[in-house]
Amino acid sequence: MLYLLKKRILFLCALFPLVSNAQSFLPATLITQNHDTLSGYVRVDYGYDFIRFKRGITGIPVNYKVPTINTLLVNGLVYKPRTIDNQIVLMQQMVSGKASLFVQRRKPFAKDRFFLEKDTVFVELIRKSSEVRVNGQLYNETYQNHLSLYSKILNDCNEFTNQKWPTGFDEKSFIELISAYNTCAHTANSLLPKSIIYPAFKKFPVRWFMNAGVGVSSSLPYHTKAALDHYVTNIQTPLGGYINLSDQASSAQINNFITANLGFECGKLGNTNSWGGMLGFSSLNYAYHINTRGIINSAPNDFSFVDPAGVLHDDLPPPIQEQPIQFDGESREKAFIAQADLFIRHYWLQDKSRIYFGTGAGYGIRTATFVAPVKVYLANGSYQGMAVRDAESATYTKKNFDFLLQAGWEYFIHNGRSVGFSFQYNSFYSNRIALLLNYSF
Repeated sequence: MLYLLKKRILFLCALFPLVSNAQSFLPATLITQNHDTLSGYVRVDYGYDFIRFKRGITGIPVNYKVPTINTLLVNGLVYKPRTIDNQIVLMQQMVSGKASLFVQRRKPFAKDRFFLEKDTVFVELIRKSSEVRVNGQLYNETYQNHLSLYSKILNDCNEFTNQKWPTGFDEKSFIELISAYNTCAHTANSLLPKSIIYPAFKKFPVRWFMNAGVGVSSSLPYHTKAALDHYVTNIQTPLGGYINLSDQASSAQINNFITANLGFECGKLGNTNSWGGMLGFSSLNYAYHINTRGIINSAPNDFSFVDPAGVLHDDLPPPIQEQPIQFDGESREKAFIAQADLFIRHYWLQDKSRIYFGTGAGYGIRTATFVAPVKVYLANGSYQGMAVRDAESATYTKKNFDFLLQAGWEYFIHNGRSVGFSFQYNSFYSNRIALLLNYSF
């Protein structure tokens, strides 16, 4: 069981780059071991030993086992079957000629693996670091074989061997060195193939998307209960402790918003990551019923007091101060948010669909209209007047940075278009979480 799981992961890692783009099936050319050339569309299924290929975009997929494939061409990328770890897998070819360079793309599971091929030799280029203890001291020791392999395998072209080789253990150095060897070999013998460098990745066109949905937010910054509670007089009770403004039946009545986004996404074929940007617009509605009581010694800074006769006061009248009073009312807020965010995403493949996780950051501006009329009663129930926030409806404007999280699923419908849903979290202004319906094109 573990062996089959290992084979499955190894194969999916090798072919992951083929399917991590905007379409479920990609335009491709398949050359079989019988030298039949087929044009159509390809994708990886859940199996670890085959691919799915169809002749037309609406055709019926056919399974091709990896050992039956000679070459797979996908948007300029070249894949060929090779045996590693006693398994035949499709590997991406980076350089061809008398010598070839192959790479097994394994991100995000592990580092890429590189292989040098010449004639009947197919060997992995290895660099490993380990700790060794000498006289009680720990040292880092690095083992690498690429330089010695160059000397043993690429030693039959004098002009090449007399040159200074790139010594780096990286894809760019490997490509430069093996291509230089192939050029030398072809110059010495024109019957040998020229060196060809294949692209490592392929850009795909910008993909646009739009989405809309609903969500909820945390308590808004101008929550009236918190503002009133801050000004409650702390009076020690006979049993110890202090009297604070205590909720009786306070609760959120309305706490929702609607949101819509328009954005773009771009990336590279051969990479499971993408990046993009979007503009978002949200409309929030928040209402909180306040039913709380306590002892207060002055009106909060943002509050004024309107007595039953309609006279506006800057502070609570003396008869109300230092007495148990009851607040009964509602704070209401309507807010409009506009923001711009940049994001990165990582994708995982499913059958005819994919899931993704993303994160990003941006900047937003919010304009909110706030009202909070709160009736004031004495402990005996007599009405004393109205505490109002800023006396009239007030408009607040706020600008700040935004942090973004995304998680979603999309289903491919035709020619790169997809539908799906996602959850999105925005930190700017009250920590919003939304459920969105998405359409990409």
